[in-house]
Amino acid sequence: MRLDRNLDDLPTLRSSKLRLLNILEDDNVDIKDVEQVIATDPAMAAKMVRLANSAFYRHAKQAQNIHDAIMTIGFDMVRCISLSMSVMQTFSSNQKIARDLWRHSFAVGLTATAVGTNRDERGTYFSGGLLHDLGRVVLIWKEPEAYTRLFHDGWPDLKQEKEFFDMDHCAIGEFVAKRWHFPPEVIEIIKYHHAPMNRATSIISLVDFIVHRMENGQQTGAPLEVAAIERHLGKSYDVLLAEVETTYKQNAAQIEGLL
Repeated sequence: MRLDRNLDDLPTLRSSKLRLLNILEDDNVDIKDVEQVIATDPAMAAKMVRLANSAFYRHAKQAQNIHDAIMTIGFDMVRCISLSMSVMQTFSSNQKIARDLWRHSFAVGLTATAVGTNRDERGTYFSGGLLHDLGRVVLIWKEPEAYTRLFHDGWPDLKQEKEFFDMDHCAIGEFVAKRWHFPPEVIEIIKYHHAPMNRATSIISLVDFIVHRMENGQQTGAPLEVAAIERHLGKSYDVLLAEVETTYKQNAAQIEGLL
């Protein structure tokens, strides 16, 4: 099945969240304009306030409203949340595998956010983590029956996807992300999260693996690209594993509350 021939009729991203993305393109944007758009989308407003009040942003003052939330998380994170929620809205589905995938993706995004060392990294890791499996989302939306048949003891691997669809979910995700003009660093994570080639892709690759393992109750195994992850992150795999597992466990309740 040549899925690449069937990607031309993908939907376009249409929502109030795209209005927000357009406004945020202006370097001189007024926070009042941003607040007004967010106020028209209660779900997005609630998610931003919850995130601002979570352990991912350590501060003494609680965010009481949209303005406080924006000041806490920053415009870049507002942009990340807008983009990811727009994709979720476009590919909304009641299928269990779709719900499970979004839940996993949020856990990866939020865990990676906690690993970030500064605001820029947190924004990139959140968007990249949440959207790293965009190709799987497209497969579920585009070919639900065919894709579901590939499930046995977990998600299909890249080889299975490529044999059946002539493209794996990394390539599909890259194709769609480029069409929708996603930020280059997010496209890179989508394309290379199974073959890490820098710090960001290594972080998402490692977090993705660990979240899968914790979700499934597994205690063995390792990502295929251990050497690359060690090289790009500058630590041994065992140390990295322990650090990210601790981060996930410490923030598990916060992650659950933000889903």
